[in-house]
Amino acid sequence: MSSPSSDDVADELQVIESIFCQSGEFVLHDFNALTGSSRYTIAVSDVPGNSLSPLVGSTLAITFTTTQCYPQSLPVISLTSDLLTRKATDSMTSDLVEYANEHLRGEPMTLEIVEWVRLHFKEYANEDQTLNQPHVVSDRQGGLKVSLLRLDHMRAKARYVKTITSWCAELGIMGRIFFVEKLILILLEGHQDNVKDFILRLKTQKVDVDSNGKGCKEKMMSVLSERHADEEKSSFSSFEVAELESIQSLKKTFDAVNLRELFEEHIQPLCRHPMQGSIR
Repeated sequence: MSSPSSDDVADELQVIESIFCQSGEFVLHDFNALTGSSRYTIAVSDVPGNSLSPLVGSTLAITFTTTQCYPQSLPVISLTSDLLTRKATDSMTSDLVEYANEHLRGEPMTLEIVEWVRLHFKEYANEDQTLNQPHVVSDRQGGLKVSLLRLDHMRAKARYVKTITSWCAELGIMGRIFFVEKLILILLEGHQDNVKDFILRLKTQKVDVDSNGKGCKEKMMSVLSERHADEEKSSFSSFEVAELESIQSLKKTFDAVNLRELFEEHIQPLCRHPMQGSIR
């Protein structure tokens, strides 16, 4: 029988795998269902924030080793990158552990650690070494993707919507956030790496408030669907809020942008079994 902590680790691993779902991005080396101990690697390609990274087609691998005491104790973290010298790797790892120990201990922290690495990578990259390497053109945006997300609830609606709208503008993501009956759905259309960045931010940054009015992260978002889209037939030209009166109106919206199959497969079943999603 698994322990509560191992169940929490399993849930975290499932979320990680849903975000880093491309081939080679997430590798689970070991997981003990009884104790919750695990070892896994996340590969981040062409690290955002490092203007040199796309020139060398670099990949940063982050390997996590957790014990049964996680998340009360930090995982052992190993960083590997062709842009980091041994000295830079040691320095970055030390600073990361210090940050995690001070700010993340006690809660699942993998996504927060990945986000910290992505934000601070450029500070540690060895630019002289990078400039001496052959240039390889890399398209970090990947192909066009359509993703459908469901939110359980939303307390600070204006704040939440303003935040994700600004992210979409920054990342070049189009789509809609739908409020219809008890459902809150986010439909995203953008290049796959940018959509992935959006989902990562949603999981790691404070977008809503809790029952005490304090800022909190989105912990109850689920990814209903991810699929590739035709780049020549974009469904949207902006990201907007859509307040709809009925599920039938929602269906017509999906029909209008040639996403009927997406509606029938992933939204229609929710209507038969109403969810709790609402503005609280």
